[in-house]
Amino acid sequence: MKIDLRERLVKSKSNLLFAFSMFWFAVRVIPKPSRIMYPCQRTTLTLIFVRVGIGISAVCITLTEFAQKRVVKALIILLLVAEIAFPVIVVGYYSVRYSIISQGRIVYNVDLSHEVVRVHSADVTSWDFNTGYYWEYVDQSVVDLMVEEGVKELTSQSTSEFAWRFILSNYSQGDIVGIKINGNDFWNTRLGEINTLPHVINSVVKGLKSIGVSESDIWVIEPTAGSNRQFYQYYYDIINGLYPEVQLLDNDDTTFGSYSELRVSFPYTNDRYITDQMYEIDHLILIPVMKAIWPNCGVTGAIKMMQGNIQNQAGLHNYLTRTSADNPNVLIYQNPHIIGKVRLIIGDGLFGAWTGIHFGGGYGGTDVLVSPNHRDDVPNRWLTFGNGAPNVLFFGVDPVAIDSVMYDHLIRERNAQEQVPGQSMAVFHEPQLIAGAAAGIGVRDHGPPYTGINYIEVDL
Repeated sequence: MKIDLRERLVKSKSNLLFAFSMFWFAVRVIPKPSRIMYPCQRTTLTLIFVRVGIGISAVCITLTEFAQKRVVKALIILLLVAEIAFPVIVVGYYSVRYSIISQGRIVYNVDLSHEVVRVHSADVTSWDFNTGYYWEYVDQSVVDLMVEEGVKELTSQSTSEFAWRFILSNYSQGDIVGIKINGNDFWNTRLGEINTLPHVINSVVKGLKSIGVSESDIWVIEPTAGSNRQFYQYYYDIINGLYPEVQLLDNDDTTFGSYSELRVSFPYTNDRYITDQMYEIDHLILIPVMKAIWPNCGVTGAIKMMQGNIQNQAGLHNYLTRTSADNPNVLIYQNPHIIGKVRLIIGDGLFGAWTGIHFGGGYGGTDVLVSPNHRDDVPNRWLTFGNGAPNVLFFGVDPVAIDSVMYDHLIRERNAQEQVPGQSMAVFHEPQLIAGAAAGIGVRDHGPPYTGINYIEVDL
């Protein structure tokens, strides 16, 4: 009987599952120990504990000595205590570690927290606003140079590498760096409509790699739920063509509700959860687009982009015009797993959009244009940039400040377009900037000249 029990245990097919569990746990957790907090890894570890306990008990129970039976009991008790204590110890450890990491976020210095750097290069794009798609006419090498100059100017560092080390001063090997982009028009099949350019993403990846971040630890995310939002193939071609291990994660890869810390309460509608990815990411870089989203809502910048992080985001549309601190996107931004992890914001204004599909009525006003029309989100020429593309990128860490500067650029262009005979531009509001300033997450200022924002322009 005793020998049979041991033989059955040795020959059990469960050993294969046990071996696979051990392998999977090691592969996922050893490179990055904080992953031990993921539900799947905690479940795996529980199974490992149980299997080891069964194995030890099965071996010891075949022995007849009383002392050894006492050993069995002691081992079982120790396993139970370890099982109970493990989550408490690990949660405590990573809570302390997270608090230390998050404290490094807006501590840089007084000036940097409200600084916005604009970098311009006339050579970065070459689209004629007619042939092909806008994203086919971007010079990657010039974008690289613009990002390098932008992070150096923002951080007052002499080299791009030093600048990235400054921005990710709390980075540890194995940390996940998330790049949250604006897939504004991922929902349709029109490839010419505006979204965060993959070339800007590539330049960020290049900078991250210069300080030792592994490609596989870089996640490019657009988790907006609903409307079948997925990366277009050209993103894979352009990004993975240079950096094959960088992960592109869209709404197919998004889950919600696994972590209570990601729950956001709204005083005017049901609570919702931020995407689980925000818990799993250690550092966050935002790349919004300099775009007018709709007349009553303002710029689709760093704050508006937060709507793409939460479940049932369409259900928040009715509250986006709130100018109080409880604006839904402001509340989302204030979650510790967002505001505590944002290390850099890069506003993509290489093409931008001063009008678009939501300016056709029903959103607080209608733009009446001679040419082109406002019935899609394909970028148009800018009068304020020589009747061409803006060719600018914005750098900062203050979401209200950087959105304010992009808003000012949009207002200036819309005022110029208002002067064109036969055209009429709807009134353009800024509720989320007012709300963000009211909540204290940044400085709202308009200009230039600015008084509350340290605004710097760099021309390459």
